[in-house]
Amino acid sequence: MKEDMNKKVMLDNGKQLIVRVAQQQDAEKLICFVKQVTKDSKYLLLSDGEFSMNIEQEKAWIKSSEEDPGAIILVGEIDSKVVAITNAKNGNRKRNSHIAHLGTSVAEDFQGQGVGKVMMRELCNWAKSNPLI
Repeated sequence: MKEDMNKKVMLDNGKQLIVRVAQQQDAEKLICFVKQVTKDSKYLLLSDGEFSMNIEQEKAWIKSSEEDPGAIILVGEIDSKVVAITNAKNGNRKRNSHIAHLGTSVAEDFQGQGVGKVMMRELCNWAKSNPLI
């Protein structure tokens, strides 16, 4: 079950990455993270300034993921700081319910350290254990 997902992984650089399911109280931290990542990256679908969710909208997105067995939002933290977000959502029709759309972002300062690899591995583990996907 996704509620039980809470993993601590030691990275090659000696830092501990905690991967866990997002909670509604993370909304403000996640908004700050996304705004920073969109500002720093030229490879995301969102450009700087395009992200416009407020705290209530972010909480609603997290809540919908909590309640949907075919969706998950994972947060990666180092020293209590959000350094990555990975999310997935399966299709909402019978013929595509086994397919998941996903997104992942890693803070610029933590790229190249294995954070993205761990986040994707945990997302894949969730998907493999999910009978809907």
